[in-house]
Amino acid sequence: MALTPHRVLAFGAPGWWAGSPDQPAASGVPDLTMFSSLDLRATDDLGRSLLAAGPDSTAVGAAGIDVAVTHDAPCPGPQPTVADGATICGIPDALHPPY
Repeated sequence: MALTPHRVLAFGAPGWWAGSPDQPAASGVPDLTMFSSLDLRATDDLGRSLLAAGPDSTAVGAAGIDVAVTHDAPCPGPQPTVADGATICGIPDALHPPY
């Protein structure tokens, strides 16, 4: 499956794994929990609320998350791929700027 993510969020990730937020960020893929804006408190709050809502929440797509990564849980998007102990899937109805 080929994905060109705009924003990534990992659900239930272990402490460190090969897809930790600093790894995609180093490749130019913005993970919501790594950085998103200069308002770090708001980013942290948004990240916590989306993680609590779960990967199949409509809030995930509304926040621009177009790739979900799950650990020990199903990935809600089409054609999930398993890699490095994680399931990766696209969120087809995610919004992208300009909204």
